[in-house]
Amino acid sequence: MSKIQVLPDKVACRIAAGEIVERPASVVKELLENSIDAGSSSIKVEIEKGGKTLICVSDNGCGMNPEDLKLVGERHATSKIVFFEDIANISTLGFRGEALASISAVSQFRLTSAGQGEENPGTELTIYGGERKSLKNIGFPQGTTIEVKNLFFNIPARKKFLRTDMTELSYVHRIFTREALAHPEISFFLKQNKKEVIKAVKSSDYLQRISQVLGRDLAGELLPLTFQSPKVNISGFIAKPGYSRLDRNYQLFYVNKRWIISRPLGHAVTAAYHSFLEPRRMPAVIIFLEVVPEEVDVNIHPAKREVRFRNERLIHDILFEVIRKTLKESEPHPSFIVREEKKEGEAQKFLPAGEVYEGGKGEDKKEGIKEAIGEYLIKEEIGPSLLAPEIFAEGTCLQIRRSYIIYYDKEGLYIIDQHAAHERVLFDRLNDEKRVSVQSLLIPVQMEVSAEEAVLFEKFSGSLGKLGFEIEHFGGQSFIIRAIPAIFKRVDPKPLVYDLLDELREIPAPTSFPEEKIYQLIACHSAVRQGDKLTPKEMAALIKDWKESKQPSNCPHGRPTAIKLTWNELERKFKRH
Repeated sequence: MSKIQVLPDKVACRIAAGEIVERPASVVKELLENSIDAGSSSIKVEIEKGGKTLICVSDNGCGMNPEDLKLVGERHATSKIVFFEDIANISTLGFRGEALASISAVSQFRLTSAGQGEENPGTELTIYGGERKSLKNIGFPQGTTIEVKNLFFNIPARKKFLRTDMTELSYVHRIFTREALAHPEISFFLKQNKKEVIKAVKSSDYLQRISQVLGRDLAGELLPLTFQSPKVNISGFIAKPGYSRLDRNYQLFYVNKRWIISRPLGHAVTAAYHSFLEPRRMPAVIIFLEVVPEEVDVNIHPAKREVRFRNERLIHDILFEVIRKTLKESEPHPSFIVREEKKEGEAQKFLPAGEVYEGGKGEDKKEGIKEAIGEYLIKEEIGPSLLAPEIFAEGTCLQIRRSYIIYYDKEGLYIIDQHAAHERVLFDRLNDEKRVSVQSLLIPVQMEVSAEEAVLFEKFSGSLGKLGFEIEHFGGQSFIIRAIPAIFKRVDPKPLVYDLLDELREIPAPTSFPEEKIYQLIACHSAVRQGDKLTPKEMAALIKDWKESKQPSNCPHGRPTAIKLTWNELERKFKRH
């Protein structure tokens, strides 16, 4: 008997379903794409228990006639293409004809649809686990409704790998948001357990759609982006340099309105923001590329999440230049003040940054500059008290560039990163106490977040409360911050809270709450920053606490806190040995 056998259709269908249907969100994605391709102006999604027990997608698109429904559920049955060459010019989101067959193979599936006109009455099709149960006529308005119940009911091994209802709901929100962002001309509605959680009515304004699904906070931090050429058009929005996140979840790329993952596009964004953002911070961008269909291959990934450009380098370089140009144009221009020419016998004063020096010529100019610099250093930076002999006494310290502290003791000379050192001190304090003091805000701060982030607030409200955050739901996707950890000294707590949400995004349940990582975030946001001026007393206190910390050599993220040069090393460098 031959070892190689042709698999039965039912087995082959379930295996194929594994590539397309990973979780409830995968079903939502495929059904949303079908509704968009059908020319719908309104799409409603309803889910229960994160989509595990029910996913229902209704639209008012072109619908299907009874003859179409006879082929629904068959593998590779599609209305999108006829010949292989059609893929090179595909303009629809779907085209393979595998989605409905795969979904109906692993669920209790019911499809009801009606085309336009009396000659296309409503028809209902029922399929359970890949087996057709019924096909009957039924009164129904134009459009399509698909119900998917008890996903993976016939594959228990696959079902047990699904995560909590809240986590699966977050994945659904992510997919729903991505599709809604690309199509502001369509109204999108999402209900979870019969409660409406997203309502995005159609609009001609992309920025309004961003506000509807991702929140007004993000929408208010965006800059418009545009570029046109014969082969590629780029539009969308990029975040101002002052707004950033911990991860790439808010970097959204679309090619011909298809959401994709793209390393080249991601690299272009990161490179364009170089020098505009702190290390390890990620910009938020929503980029739409319109590319001539023959210049992009959309058939390289089972779930159509990736594409291949014919000229990848060109697309990368164009996006880099467009983003870089937009960022540079958004920078505020400094105002310059030109001082009057100095009068005879009067020394020219050194001008602070932002003013223009208009001195004499030749040697007079050089001497004027020297004198001005000397005056400025004494007046603005060092001052008489710091020039006194006591500055060189052991244990004293000096701040330079408002970022580093120079200090020495009997062991050697230290150059200390004030932010990293303070981070280490605060992190150890939080880790030791395991209890955070709370301060109520005099004026509560309102946030408007995405639906996915609203779920995270609900999911981790208890854990956040223990850390000193009092955050109340204010209706819809709005929340009010009423109290924060007392250790946090910054004026605006929003950046810290957004970073917390980014950190919690991939945590499966409150029982897995990453307490240590949250302490790192609080310490990072609460520590003194580069550019903060410290008094001698503050520097002395910081150095004392830093030297007494558990791991003074590194901050909680692993960066060095100081560079130490022992006296022996210093003498060797000066060749005294």
